[in-house]
Amino acid sequence: MLRKLRSSNIIEKIADWFSLNNIITTNHYNYAETLEKYSELRTYNNISDKNLSKRRITTKIPIEYSPFIQFGEHIKNIKKVMPKRTHLASFNTRGVLRKVLLYRVKIAGQNVKIEMHFYKNRLFFFKYIFSYAKKSERKELVKLLSKKYQIPNLDLSVHAIFDKNQNCIYVEDFTEFTISYTETENLFFKQLEEIKLHDHRQMVASYNLKAQTLFSSL
Repeated sequence: MLRKLRSSNIIEKIADWFSLNNIITTNHYNYAETLEKYSELRTYNNISDKNLSKRRITTKIPIEYSPFIQFGEHIKNIKKVMPKRTHLASFNTRGVLRKVLLYRVKIAGQNVKIEMHFYKNRLFFFKYIFSYAKKSERKELVKLLSKKYQIPNLDLSVHAIFDKNQNCIYVEDFTEFTISYTETENLFFKQLEEIKLHDHRQMVASYNLKAQTLFSSL
């Protein structure tokens, strides 16, 4: 049985780091604009590429949202424990249907956005977005991840953490500080590879046809 969303997950640990006793959900903002990029499949291709492009470091600790919410959990079960101010978006591109849950929480006065992505109604990707974390706070977040997953305190901007199930964590430290969690073996990414292969074959066939037409006209 699922417990409250913040139980035993990284948000609870972050809250402890800020010496908070609770987490306050914030009001709606422009959710549609935030999620617009996920209407394109190439956004997910970029996620897959990032997982593979970074130096791999392994952990014996399972990578999951919490012991009660793991990859593959059904969206129906997760929605039951989500905050009331949770936005649901659905996208269907080339027959690939996915859903995204998005909400914000306030930690020590700063807003943290949390995305949860579903394929065939099953969780396969989630992401924490710290829009206003200071440089010192970002360093503490990296230390927190290193401690939780029992890995050396490495530069996680160039390393990705993998568990035995090939679930992956990678960090991006730009204008926003983000922590992304991916079930790399999910069928969703296999579906993306099939689409990419199909598009490549179509492109080659089109090129060959144009070349043949040009040759015939000479």
